[in-house]
Amino acid sequence: MSTSSFDQTPSEIPTPSVADQSAKKQNIKTFGIAFGGLLALVLVISLGIGVYRVYAMGATDAFSTLVAKGLRLPAMKINGERVTYSDYRGDLEAIKKVRDYDQKNAGPAAQLTDEQLSDQVLIRIVNNVLVDEEAKKLGLKVEDADIKEVYDSLLKELGSDEAIAKEIMNRYGWPYKSYENRVIRPLLLQNKVAEKISTDIEARRAIGVKAKKVLDEVKAGGDFAALAAQYGEDGTANTGGSLGEFKSGDMVPAFEDAVKKLKKGELSQELVETQYGYHIIRLNNVRKEKVKNDAGKMVDETFWTASHILLMYPNINQTLSNRLKESNIRLYIDVHDPFKELTTARAPG
Repeated sequence: MSTSSFDQTPSEIPTPSVADQSAKKQNIKTFGIAFGGLLALVLVISLGIGVYRVYAMGATDAFSTLVAKGLRLPAMKINGERVTYSDYRGDLEAIKKVRDYDQKNAGPAAQLTDEQLSDQVLIRIVNNVLVDEEAKKLGLKVEDADIKEVYDSLLKELGSDEAIAKEIMNRYGWPYKSYENRVIRPLLLQNKVAEKISTDIEARRAIGVKAKKVLDEVKAGGDFAALAAQYGEDGTANTGGSLGEFKSGDMVPAFEDAVKKLKKGELSQELVETQYGYHIIRLNNVRKEKVKNDAGKMVDETFWTASHILLMYPNINQTLSNRLKESNIRLYIDVHDPFKELTTARAPG
């Protein structure tokens, strides 16, 4: 009778050969590699979907935001300075919260659209980068004492650390430290830059010299409108320097006083200095009209029509505007581009 396999002793139980064991290990290894590759592929596809949703769709869901943050995807670059999508999203969510707050409290941001909010965020980001560049050029920075002064002011207004934290969280959805880094520090730095620029005596003197040369060109018979377009530094440069018609009290006192001394068609023979800079003024027309005064009586009101060429004192708005025109701004996300006209105008061809 043959021996049943059930009767075999342990030493007689067939064991797999070395080749069989090697094949089994290889199968396990191959399966592990394949499974690991599958996981990697899933991860790559997931990241790819997240990247696509951020750039092509402007997605704001938690998954896309997590991918953007993990990969540090750029939302834009300003002069090579990288601004991450997560930073853009953080500011956008904060300003949306400000809008929600203003809608409940009839605030100024209540009527802003989502596109306008995004524009505000992008403009603010670019502004901060340009201010940083200017601050480095001027050797300026925000000191701890500056931050403490602002915090002490908040403390005086709100009464406690807890009240400050609660107010900022309600308004922006941020802890205080985020508010400090994203709002207080940029604002303080901008104020320092603004003060430094506006008090530059040498720059003011240079503008006065330039304005005198322009005045001499006008006196020599130069076309006023053309020179206003060439040298004017306010909105009237696009209209030949025209200020339209105005009455007493509409202009700053120094400007109005100079206009009152001119006759129709006459040019100011000297530069007129105001808090804005140096003006070259031409009076185009003057007329009187009967109007009711506050007491209800009919009185003569004088109306002047004038043009001017304004060469502005150095100021931060003008400085940042000039830097913006020279800047290289690249927007990577699919949102409205508030800088499109600027970049299009500068594009070759």
